[in-house]
Parts: sequence; structure tokens; C-alpha cells
Amino acid sequence: MKKLLLFVLFIGIYFPIKAQTFKFPVDTLVKTGPLQRRINAVILPDGYTEAELAKFKTDANTFINYLLKTSPFDKYNPYFSFFTVMVPSAESGITHPGNATDESTTNPQPVETKNTFFGTSFDIGKIHRLVSYTKSANLTNVLATNFPAYDIVFVIANTTYYGGAGGFAATFTLNGSSNEIGVHELGHSFA
Repeated sequence: MKKLLLFVLFIGIYFPIKAQTFKFPVDTLVKTGPLQRRINAVILPDGYTEAELAKFKTDANTFINYLLKTSPFDKYNPYFSFFTVMVPSAESGITHPGNATDESTTNPQPVETKNTFFGTSFDIGKIHRLVSYTKSANLTNVLATNFPAYDIVFVIANTTYYGGAGGFAATFTLNGSSNEIGVHELGHSFA
């Protein structure tokens, strides 16, 4: 066993396995100054196909405008810059496994699995409205490869059903309350 571990260590040192890197276009939406002197927010799409990336950019700008008019952010606008990394998904929409116990029966959401870049899904922890990405390696790789100077990360999930989550990345959907959800989740992620 010891020899096997030494062999694996030797192979890893002399023939390192390269992680796949994902290079995508970066768009500057709002830049208020030098990156090292600003809070840099990166907004990522999930569940937007290549053909829907223009819609994503509109959705991101709508959110930014709302955020920057919301207290206390309205007092700190000059300190925030916003960028997008244009990451397409193979399919439109996000996954809904249908395994949450608290899902509404009056407006049930279809159960479906979507092939998205970050694997964003409803029913995280069996709580229907808890929406988050499931492919963490893809998320961190995209950030490290395309915009390593990030301070805040948002993921906009391309669905009109209500949901979101805080954490490493503030995730939210395009529900009628989506801008409020995004600001709320930012509180969990940033504060």
C-alpha cells in the first residue's frame, strides 16, 4: 500500500493532471474605478442557452439597477463594479427534482432535469424554494479562469418560479420578486 501511495505521488508530481479550464467572454456592465479599489460583483447565468445570453445581460442590468437604488447600496454606488461572464447552458431553464415536501399544490412546478452549466436546481435540502448551483467546481473554475478579481458572485437562474439561496454565490430566479430575492441573498453571501 505504501509503495502504491508513493507511486501515485510520484506520478502526480511529474505528470500533473490539468484541470479543465472554461474560457468565456467577460462583459463590463458597470465599472467605477480600479478593480483593486472596488467591490467587484460577477453575475453568472445558469439555464440560459447561447441564444438567450442577450436576455441574461438584460436581466443582469435590471438587477444591478434595482440593487443600486436599494438602501444601503444606494449610498455606496461608486464603490461597486459589475461584470458578467457569458456562460451558455446546453438547455434553457433549471432542474426541478420534485422531491421537496413544501411545494405548493395550487401552482405545481413541472418536474424536470435540465442540462445547465452550473447545475442549478430547486429543492436543495428538500426545500422547494431553496435554489442553488450544484456544480461547484464549474463555478470556481469559471471565476478563476475568467475573472479572479471577484468579491461577490451572483447566479441568475433562468426560470420564473420563486427561489434563491445565499452562500458562496447569491443565487436567485427570475420570479416577479427576483430583484428583492437577489438583494436578500446578497445579505447572506456578502455580509
